[in-house]
Amino acid sequence: MFQIEHLPHAPELFFGLSAGYDRRDLKRAYGKAIRQYSPEDYPREFQLIREAYERLERELRDNRDQARSDEADQAWIPGNHPVEKNDTASGRPSSVDTGATSSDHSRRPDFSPSLQHLALADPAGTYRRLTEQATRSPQEYYVAAVLSDVIGDGRSAEYFNQILAGLSRHPSDAGLLALAKEYLRHEVDDADVVPVLERVVSNLRTPLFFPLTETLWTRLINTAPFEQWSELLKRCESEVRQVDPTQRSAFYVRLMKVAVWKAPIDWSHGQLEQLESHSVTLDEFSQFELEYLGHLHDLLRKHPDRDRLPPVKQKLLEAYKLHCQSDDPQSMRALIEHLARLSRDAAGFQKAFPVGTDHDDNSWVIATQLMINQVSGQSLPNASNDTDEMLSAVGKLLRDLAPTNQAVLEGQDKANSRFRTLPLVVWMVLGCVLGTPIIILPIALVVDPVGAILTMAMIVFLFVGLFISYFRWLYPKHLQKRQEHYAWRWLMHGYQRHWRRRLFRYSQSNNLRIGEMFRFLIEATEGTKWQPLGETLQYFGSQDAGLIIFVSIRSVTS
Repeated sequence: MFQIEHLPHAPELFFGLSAGYDRRDLKRAYGKAIRQYSPEDYPREFQLIREAYERLERELRDNRDQARSDEADQAWIPGNHPVEKNDTASGRPSSVDTGATSSDHSRRPDFSPSLQHLALADPAGTYRRLTEQATRSPQEYYVAAVLSDVIGDGRSAEYFNQILAGLSRHPSDAGLLALAKEYLRHEVDDADVVPVLERVVSNLRTPLFFPLTETLWTRLINTAPFEQWSELLKRCESEVRQVDPTQRSAFYVRLMKVAVWKAPIDWSHGQLEQLESHSVTLDEFSQFELEYLGHLHDLLRKHPDRDRLPPVKQKLLEAYKLHCQSDDPQSMRALIEHLARLSRDAAGFQKAFPVGTDHDDNSWVIATQLMINQVSGQSLPNASNDTDEMLSAVGKLLRDLAPTNQAVLEGQDKANSRFRTLPLVVWMVLGCVLGTPIIILPIALVVDPVGAILTMAMIVFLFVGLFISYFRWLYPKHLQKRQEHYAWRWLMHGYQRHWRRRLFRYSQSNNLRIGEMFRFLIEATEGTKWQPLGETLQYFGSQDAGLIIFVSIRSVTS
């Protein structure tokens, strides 16, 4: 649970971030936090969380270019290094020998302070002596990597080889892991991605392979044929020993955000099914992303020919794709700009998402809202809403819609008449016409008062039986679902004809989320003569996929 009292003075403590966290860690923590403090229910707390997120993100961005030099500075500081045992086979200590005794090594850093002077005076010799040692500390692997760059003019891959060798001996060292990730993210050319992946898996056959190479896989899928990419992934994965299901599942969730746009539908379906079977091992944020992927896959499966979709839906798919591939401020700004352009096309949303049809737009709605939940913390602050102006807009909306209230709701009466009242009349008339002669004829042969009474009783019994059979059998089994279906369709057609365009215009008078907008509408009409109309508007708005998506996008761009 996130404790809001830690903000704004201790954002790292609030997000539960450990030392050495990266942007992905921050993004995951932010996603969890805004699910606990949603903007609809906790606007003040949400604003504090967003400001804290933006502050930490700026700090990460400012410090990213200095990460490697900071590591280099720490590598030379005596006293910061763990003790390394002597090589019992050769009798040589793990660091450069300066004549210290074994008891000195138990109290001193794992390499002598004179190593700095040796490296400056004789880089090639120091590099050779370090690489000949049987055991080295993580910092010594890093020093050797830096020296390999010095003597190789920065053009050799030996820098990464030394980091990789260090990780194979010290897989839990956060510093080496950060350096390796930084190198793979920024220093590997597109032409070298495949050889580097093969080199990593041949030297590092542990679950560490998954988070370390994630950026390379997402780059490769955009440049290589999918069959080649998937075959290489399968081969590399088969060489990883002691696979951790949790780490592998988290890796595939992040990988699928890029792969789902290029992979065949069957491949994506198989991977998502496998992830669903292991979803219990995922953290909350990964489960959130898995749900998002499921809806994206559903949309891509239903619409294989995307060029035939309405323009707004094509642009929405492009927004989802930009969101999946946004991992830096520049790409996130591109997404926000794309959404801003999309939010100006209210007519396009009404055309792309018609109401009162059998089309299931649920995946569009959920995918958009899941995307907006993540984007909302990284967009520019929205302009504040003036309460008096919003009340004025609500009043004008209700006055505009009140005259057509009966015309909108007549679909309900029409459905009741066609599928309930009229069939009941027909059922009773036909039943009486067909049943009465059968009952009366035998009894009519008995000419006495008892026969007359019996005839009347049988007619009443027939009438009551027809009535009960209609409501207990015919109507619920054959007519009720059709009545509800057509009532909904005719109501939505009335809404589209009389109210929809006006409600879209009202939504542009504020920048509230869809839930906030209707909550304000209900609160503004509560206890007044407008309350039934407000509740009716809330019902229609909750059924309008185009309005929900349009308002959700406007909430982060207006």
